[in-house]
Amino acid sequence: MVALQSLQSLPAVFVVLLVVAIHVGRLNAGLDRTVNRTAVLVFGGFSASESKRKERQANLHAAHVDTTYRGYATRTRLMSVVHGVAAGVLSLYATRFVARVLEPSEVDAVGRLPLAVRAPAASFDALLPPGAGQYVYASAVTVVVGVGVALLTYGYRWYYPVFVADGREREIDRSLPLTVSFMYALARPGIDFPEVMRILARNKRIYGEAAKEVEVGARNIDVFGVDVVTAVETMGRRSPSTRFRELSQNLTSVLRTGGSLAEFLEREYREFREEAEVQQERLLTALSTYAEVYAAVGIALPLFGIVVLLILDLALDDLPLLLARVLVYGFIPLFNLGFVLYLSNVVDDVSLSTPTEEDLSVDIAPMGVRRRDDLAAEATYDPDGTALPADGGTTATDGGTLPATVPSHDRDRGDVRRNRQRLTVYRQVRDTIKRLTSPVRTVLKQPTSLLWVSVPVAILVVGLRIPGLLEDRVLTVREFDDLLIQSLLLIVGSFAVVYEIHSRRIEAIESVVPDFLDRLASLNEAGMTIVTSMNRIRRSDLGRLNEELDIIWRDIRWGADLRSALKRFERRMGTVTISRAVTLLTESIRASGDVGPVLRIAAERAKADRRLKQRRRDEMVVYIVFIYLGFLVFLAIVGVVVFVMLPNLPDSASVGGPDAAAAIGGSGIENIGQIDQDAWRLTLVHAIVLQGFCSGWLAGQFTSADVRAGAKHVTVMLVLGYAMIVVLL
Repeated sequence: MVALQSLQSLPAVFVVLLVVAIHVGRLNAGLDRTVNRTAVLVFGGFSASESKRKERQANLHAAHVDTTYRGYATRTRLMSVVHGVAAGVLSLYATRFVARVLEPSEVDAVGRLPLAVRAPAASFDALLPPGAGQYVYASAVTVVVGVGVALLTYGYRWYYPVFVADGREREIDRSLPLTVSFMYALARPGIDFPEVMRILARNKRIYGEAAKEVEVGARNIDVFGVDVVTAVETMGRRSPSTRFRELSQNLTSVLRTGGSLAEFLEREYREFREEAEVQQERLLTALSTYAEVYAAVGIALPLFGIVVLLILDLALDDLPLLLARVLVYGFIPLFNLGFVLYLSNVVDDVSLSTPTEEDLSVDIAPMGVRRRDDLAAEATYDPDGTALPADGGTTATDGGTLPATVPSHDRDRGDVRRNRQRLTVYRQVRDTIKRLTSPVRTVLKQPTSLLWVSVPVAILVVGLRIPGLLEDRVLTVREFDDLLIQSLLLIVGSFAVVYEIHSRRIEAIESVVPDFLDRLASLNEAGMTIVTSMNRIRRSDLGRLNEELDIIWRDIRWGADLRSALKRFERRMGTVTISRAVTLLTESIRASGDVGPVLRIAAERAKADRRLKQRRRDEMVVYIVFIYLGFLVFLAIVGVVVFVMLPNLPDSASVGGPDAAAAIGGSGIENIGQIDQDAWRLTLVHAIVLQGFCSGWLAGQFTSADVRAGAKHVTVMLVLGYAMIVVLL
């Protein structure tokens, strides 16, 4: 019997393993090649129409899917078939399981079916031989489910590139002004445009999706030997952004006619900057509208709904209280979450990803330095095994001697290999060691790391306090609410303090970056080298930036080149503004010695960003006040409901009969219901906590486009709400 059941389960196990192999194959190169070859072998002969193929291929290019059209199409067909077969087989097992479960009550279950379904099924079953109906039904379910899942998989696979391309289009349009300003700053000193494209491609971490589009052109030049005009045309044709395609077309015209590239990029830069100011005006107008909508829908509507449902609870049974709970526990958090996600998609700046260890190791690598093993690799050897320098002399260019024999050279390279393995292992645990040995510095640099400590501490405190509350009585909901609110205050309040210290420090440094770049440009244009200019500027008054400039100068004195010192400064700051300025400066230093014009452009861009950011903050102060006033009104009305309305409404324990209607002064109200005042008070308390918790995050999102900035607002609102709950309610 066991063996028979095992054989019966083999089809299910087989299809599950097949689905897993297709999806997990991406993690294994050999398995992935096997899946791709199978897909091409089985479905390679199928092809779509020419128009459909071109459309899908364009979508794949726009989404930057890392495979060919044929590979994606054949894999899509294979996945659709496999998913369909798997769904059909598994549905057969599910149908059998349901039939066994419903077998004792089969008559009742069939009898409860609608007549429109039961009558045709009975008529159809009468035409079949005895016992064949269940097999026909199971086969029909298998086919319908399998075909449906196969069609859904096929449609999803071809819709996914369209969805990704639409998202990339928004990100490209958002990052395009920064990209154009970067290209203009590098092209103005006379750097060749292919080199500008390569530099921008290397810094796609900072300049976003627009830089990834330029990377396509740079790769075509370096890998396939395409000329720059064709490369620019290709990257424009493949891009999902209309604005980027227009820029590529205009750029192609300039490159073909031999026009001034710097003048063209300057015009584009000025136009994009003016457009950015116009977009900022539109954004501020849109944010003001969003703030008013949130005050009306997110604050006023729940409050109005709670009051109305409380009144309706006089005439109805438990439905108003149920709807009030849906409003409090469902609408308030979901609406606020949706609002936060929408605002993050609309108003967030170009994202900056944290540099990886590989990026940092490349960034801080000394330029123009050859290691001893590299020199040995360049040497040639006599027939007897004696090493000679590459130029044919007997000594190295620095006056030293190279390894005398091949075995010595091999031994040295083996030591280097082992040292590099040790260094790789150390780098893997270096960040963890730094975080553990310098917790304060780690928390101030990355405020979110505090949550790894505050959340377990809050859970531990709650776990230690619950047994004490359970010694003599049962833990009530209100006592548990106290523990929950206090835990939230501990977590959010500590994070708010740390994040505020972190953001104020970054704000103080970013506020003087434009002045720093201006001074650096002036000294460089006066004839000073960039290193001497850096030494002179660090002695001036630049506020919080002076400390960082001293660290940069200390790195230079200890032997680091300026580029490595600046990259370390970028890593310490970890902000978008600093990263853009440092990237522009380091790349201009590496590509050209004329950094004065580049610094002027960087300073101008930093000033413009600073003005836009400050203006947005000033404009949003009014609406933050609106949010606070809305929350205070919410608290006031809840207090009126608790202290005025609820005591004068009939409680479930006080309503005794028809005379209760007359007791509240209503001679015509004879069917008045009972109100569970304790349940309503508990719902109102939770409404206060949820409203304050959610509104605070929205306030931070409005002011600085960063939801983390709302931690201080959440803390203030939770303190106000909790004070009202403890003192008054």
